[in-house]
Amino acid sequence: MTSWRRWQDWATVVFGAALFATPFIAQTTADQTASWPAYIMGGLIVLAGLLAASTEKPTGLEWIPVLLGIVVFAAPWVLQFTEVTATAWMSWIVGVLVVLASGYEAVFEQQAAPA
Repeated sequence: MTSWRRWQDWATVVFGAALFATPFIAQTTADQTASWPAYIMGGLIVLAGLLAASTEKPTGLEWIPVLLGIVVFAAPWVLQFTEVTATAWMSWIVGVLVVLASGYEAVFEQQAAPA
């Protein structure tokens, strides 16, 4: 694999952008408890995906989006915005998808990468 070609990295970028856009699409920008975590974590996931995409072969950087995905998944409960349904559901969905995509890359692609 070469840099900028792994589908997992680009999927992570798309998931982060979707999380970032959720408060705008769901029109929940007035609820700061739900919207700010979506902006911050969505932006961090995008950056982590781009950072992982920029490397020649899978390295330890793929674990950063995995950790961010876990935090995003837990955020609605921890920050108590489960009643903001659209943002909460998007956090749960994006959290799982980011963990799956980046976790797959971190575990399987790193093992398959030539030394």
